Amino acid sequence: MIEALKDTSPEVRRGAISAIRCINTNRAIDLFFEISKGGVEELKKELARGLGDLSDSRLTRIFLKALKDEDLSIIAGGFEFFILRGEPQTEDVLIRALNKYGDESMANHFLGCGNERLSKAGRNWYINNTNYINTSYYKNNDWGKRRTSK
Repeated sequence: MIEALKDTSPEVRRGAISAIRCINTNRAIDLFFEISKGGVEELKKELARGLGDLSDSRLTRIFLKALKDEDLSIIAGGFEFFILRGEPQTEDVLIRALNKYGDESMANHFLGCGNERLSKAGRNWYINNTNYINTSYYKNNDWGKRRTSK
């Protein structure tokens, strides 16, 4: 499965990430930690997306370091983590990640997350990248649902 992570096909890589996660979550997180230090951008994004919903302090550290370093590939892959945290002043880097690595799923989450700036960025992404604007997105209002107090 590790060899499949090097495959040129994004579908094969996503399948490998899913399989590794199912077999051994700790191994998947360790692998993400290693790749986050300088791996291929698309692989970092896919690993972040594949693992971003897990609640693990190691993942939190990886994501927060990516935010500090403005590693847009990890931020794009982990966008749900960042939306759920809803940290003030993170919108600019989230929008840059959407503009560089975004897809319809990410734009949909931005549209419905409950943050006005991200919702506008999601609409703009649709205007710039598709021939339509999605009006059937799910309004989840997830912005800040997992915010931690300091």
